[in-house]
Amino acid sequence: MCFASEVLEEVPHEAFSVVEDLEYGIRLGERGHRVHYAGEAHVYGEMVSSEKASRSQRSRWEGGRLEMAKRHALPLLTRAIKERDPVLADLAMDVLVPPLSVLVAATAVGVAASATLAVVTRRPNAALILFGASGVCLAAYAFRGWQVSGTGGRGLATLCYAPVYMAWKATLGLRRSRKGPDAWVRTSRQGEAS
Repeated sequence: MCFASEVLEEVPHEAFSVVEDLEYGIRLGERGHRVHYAGEAHVYGEMVSSEKASRSQRSRWEGGRLEMAKRHALPLLTRAIKERDPVLADLAMDVLVPPLSVLVAATAVGVAASATLAVVTRRPNAALILFGASGVCLAAYAFRGWQVSGTGGRGLATLCYAPVYMAWKATLGLRRSRKGPDAWVRTSRQGEAS
């Protein structure tokens, strides 16, 4: 992240949660500043290389996002409606919308349940149509992401790994440590002692 010194003077970076970038982004939005993506910028960093480190990091991020949703979603939505502010509404939606893997899993369960109901009752139902349409939209969303990524066949092959990733991510809550989202511990990188 990069900030103009004037912005830091106006809105000091006093974000101390485990998802400090999200927390500070909310604070900036509340003060009327928009965050922009800089496509020309390049960031280089060492990614985690083990499943254990990745699990720790992902669990911390998910817990932190959930905490931000609990703390900020309703106040942001209330202010957005009261002030008719689209930036605040966008921030509220950002913390309210669950991760894509949760939406896909919920859609899959909905399709299975409504299809079972349709078979048992021997008649189609509105739920099957709605969940089916949601599934098609999610698939189109993922396909479009792959299409604009420019990763070709390799990217498409990687996208086929998504169900495995979703299953792995679904078990994070079951394996979460008792430390909770506020106990930040730096995730170890390759070459560091784990």
